[in-house]
Amino acid sequence: QIAMPGPRDAAATQLLDNGSGPKSDPLSSIGGKLNSLFFAGACAVMLGGLFGFIQLLVDLDLPHLITMAYLVVFGAILAIQDSPFSVQLTIAGRYLITKYSRFVTGLVGRGNCFLFLGCTLMAMLWDHDVSPLLAIIFALPVSALGLYALAMGFLKTAALARAQKGLKAPGAKSPADLIGEYGVVQGGKGPGEEKTLNVEMFQKMCHDEFGAVYEQHECSYYLNALKGDPSRAFVNGQDLQAWKENPFWVTI
Repeated sequence: QIAMPGPRDAAATQLLDNGSGPKSDPLSSIGGKLNSLFFAGACAVMLGGLFGFIQLLVDLDLPHLITMAYLVVFGAILAIQDSPFSVQLTIAGRYLITKYSRFVTGLVGRGNCFLFLGCTLMAMLWDHDVSPLLAIIFALPVSALGLYALAMGFLKTAALARAQKGLKAPGAKSPADLIGEYGVVQGGKGPGEEKTLNVEMFQKMCHDEFGAVYEQHECSYYLNALKGDPSRAFVNGQDLQAWKENPFWVTI
């Protein structure tokens, strides 16, 4: 079992203790260069904010200390989300972030956050003469990372729309039929358990049924955007039905 300090609600207790919560979240196992960049960007926000906080504390600039503290806190939250280390703090932290701040788990959400934090860090370090050099070193790459994540998010959103169009096409299989054909019982608990789509089966379904070819790391983001309950790691029939009925594209 994973002991999580402080009060826990029933859902958090069940998910953390039986291993079906953050440990099985596909987003936590993507790895790769993109998540490493996100982690590095979050650390840059933290370090830049911490340096500015110390400098402004020496100068007793109390109003701007709050902004620097904000940068440190939000940088830490984003660092936990994309941390390459699976320890108690990051496992519990990723679950809470997914539950209460799901917006920052997608590419568009991350992009907005990094762009905003990078611009704020630039303004605080440069305009207040804390260190224009550090503003360039820390803030510019973070802002560029935000723009890149936004561009990737919009491209992946458009890519997922191709599968959504196929799902809505006349004569396409119903979500129930798709779950029945491609869904698997996670953990193999028996025929009475609900079938859901994991990353591999979602990838196969989109390829076989809609002719959409996606990489596995893309499908991890897609599943995160499609699942109706953020505490679940996989997509069920209700999620597919909601995706089919949604008149808009699902933002990644």
